[in-house]
Amino acid sequence: MIGSDGFKERHRKSGRDFTRKRVLTFVGLVVSQINLMSKSLSVEVSRFAERFLGAGRDCSKQAFSQRRSKLRAEAFTELRERLVAGFYADGAYRKWQGYLTLAVEATALQLPEGPALAPEFGLAGDRGKRMPTGPAGAV
Repeated sequence: MIGSDGFKERHRKSGRDFTRKRVLTFVGLVVSQINLMSKSLSVEVSRFAERFLGAGRDCSKQAFSQRRSKLRAEAFTELRERLVAGFYADGAYRKWQGYLTLAVEATALQLPEGPALAPEFGLAGDRGKRMPTGPAGAV
């Protein structure tokens, strides 16, 4: 989908954008933006270039920023909508009063210390003390 001509046409700002062969392609730019960035822009751009463009190919943060400015934000809205539609396409879920209700039970209980519980449930610790801990809900 990201690599289709139609997607690129809909989500570039100008008809001239992403027409020349560059190191950072339209698909590469979209993928790099989906990838969670947690470091500085220069570090993330270098990491991306190393992973996806190959050794010896690089992209400056200025070039990355210029290319990014040519991409419409609606590209990510469309990707999100397609992802959500695909996730719920089979309709194999129940609703409550017309709403899809999701919940997670993550309560953990401290269990009595004993030789059989630690291997079964594992140990959790706080401030240096480790004790058997298990889920409160059904597993």
